[in-house]
Amino acid sequence: MFIAVKIDKFNGHDDLVLLNHCGEELACADTYYLVIDSLLYEKEESFERVLKVLIKLLSDWISQVEGATEKNAIYLPFDFSDQYIGCLKICKLNSSSLYVYYGYTKKMEGHSIRPSNTIPYFLLNDDDFILEIELGETSQSDFIRDLETSIKELEAL
Repeated sequence: MFIAVKIDKFNGHDDLVLLNHCGEELACADTYYLVIDSLLYEKEESFERVLKVLIKLLSDWISQVEGATEKNAIYLPFDFSDQYIGCLKICKLNSSSLYVYYGYTKKMEGHSIRPSNTIPYFLLNDDDFILEIELGETSQSDFIRDLETSIKELEAL
């Protein structure tokens, strides 16, 4: 495992966790902006809505990674907060390898974009990204497999 996304507890705050290959927490986020995103699931704010939105977000990440080119970095939003959005920065090194970073941008805030509809709205320039952690190199296939595993685990909840 290179990366995983899990819901630690469900209370709206500090309950969404991004883990590294050692199972250590890289970032913690709120599910608040997921629970208020009614685009996919119009019923009341609920755990079921959070799961649907998060699965859609991770599926969008997979699409973004599959479509990545060596020319431009892609940014995958994770932490939708009031003053910033925490995100992964993915640089495609060659046809099979990625280099991954975690950081944030203040160019957008969590309320300015729906987690269930980030493509094509979450677009950044390298200057907009503030690096926090360099995660390192991984294969594209392993990265996608990890996201698919996270989706399967979320679907089982």
